[in-house]
Amino acid sequence: MQRDGGLNAASEAPKGHAMTSGQRVAHTELPADVGQPAGRNLRRGLHPISRLNDAPQATFGAKLADRGAVAVETALMLPVLFFLFFGMVEFGLYWQADHTINEASRAGARLGATLAQELNYEDDIVEAVQAAIADNIPSGEVLFLTIFKADPATGDPVSGTVAGCNTDCYRYNWNEASQTFDPVIGPEWAPGSQSACGEIGHNDYMGVYVEGITRSVTRMFGADRPIRESSIIRLEPVPLSNTCEPTT
Repeated sequence: MQRDGGLNAASEAPKGHAMTSGQRVAHTELPADVGQPAGRNLRRGLHPISRLNDAPQATFGAKLADRGAVAVETALMLPVLFFLFFGMVEFGLYWQADHTINEASRAGARLGATLAQELNYEDDIVEAVQAAIADNIPSGEVLFLTIFKADPATGDPVSGTVAGCNTDCYRYNWNEASQTFDPVIGPEWAPGSQSACGEIGHNDYMGVYVEGITRSVTRMFGADRPIRESSIIRLEPVPLSNTCEPTT
């Protein structure tokens, strides 16, 4: 009975207190996460203060990483953007100069086709070309102009080249100061030697050649580029009251 009484007393003893010999040691329940790593407790939310202190540091580090990535991307993309920008500028200036010289050549040829066998026709053509240019080449300049009798099969002068024709042509050099063409003493294409009957084999073709150059602004895409434009057109038949065949 005493033994039973001792057991009962042991069972009624407070938990966590030492027992005398013969008494059972009471089992003390501890929290399930005791002895676990602090990180595990943090993930379980047992230490909200520590979690709040660590969050700003993590956010700051992420911001630094983002800023570094942006800086690297900017350093890689800036040269490409500059290259594209200046490429568009250079191409735009070249296109404008080429378009202007092409239109000047066509304007001179269209007018010249209506002036067959007329005196001083070359002066009217020169004025038409100058008016078409009219300071429309900001990054370049015109070099020279040639009015010539053209071979309809090739478009070249019937004698020589556009830069050095021998007969049946007029040549002019560009005067940058006065923005006009100065005549070059040499061969001529007299109006009386022109054929304008409107029939195959009895009608001459006129060519108007203009050469210029466009200046490179950035030098990123090479040096200056030449621009060469030529327009070939058949002379319009002269009135029936005139002689369409050459008179000289």
